[in-house]
Amino acid sequence: MTYDLQGIFGRIERALAENPRTTLKEISQELQVDRHTLERSVYAAHRKSFREYQQEITLTAALRTLKSEPNLSIKQIAAILGYNSPRAFSRFIKCRTGRNPRDYRNSCSAS
Repeated sequence: MTYDLQGIFGRIERALAENPRTTLKEISQELQVDRHTLERSVYAAHRKSFREYQQEITLTAALRTLKSEPNLSIKQIAAILGYNSPRAFSRFIKCRTGRNPRDYRNSCSAS
């Protein structure tokens, strides 16, 4: 069976825009398309694995929220983005930016 990989990728983008932490399995079940086909569509569009692409989307959403919502706590932002703990969220941000969420937020407000 031949799939429209661009069309599938568009649906993946929409799912991740709604919830950046949506898993490959969840999207696969929702679209009723094999996980490998979803992986191929992401790779064809961005030359990245689904996980790499999802983490990029999650990081963008996290940094945007940290910057634009100064009244939300780190714990609240972690929950909004689907993290089970603020600690996991903080590790994710620090691993990708070199700064913890609070430091990132402070540097945004200082500029």
